[in-house]
Amino acid sequence: MDRDELKRIADIARIRLSEEEVSRFSIELEKLLSHYKKIEEIDTSAIQDFAYMHNLENELREDDINEASDEIKERIIKEFTKESEKLLLAPKSLK
Repeated sequence: MDRDELKRIADIARIRLSEEEVSRFSIELEKLLSHYKKIEEIDTSAIQDFAYMHNLENELREDDINEASDEIKERIIKEFTKESEKLLLAPKSLK
């Protein structure tokens, strides 16, 4: 990886690098990328994908809808700061 490409990536990631870091990281990243190139050369056509080794399926359940009592509804509504028609405004949890 050349220095200009590394500087561009660092700029996109909003990482400030000194010239010394750019020199060092460009060498280290080039070594790392060369290892990946070697791995890409390995023939994996006979290896089964891991995603399909187990025939997993999502287990779904039917929704169980229960009507809340008027007392529970009132307790819930009291926890909110404002009420407007069918909408409830909760207190701010983040500043």
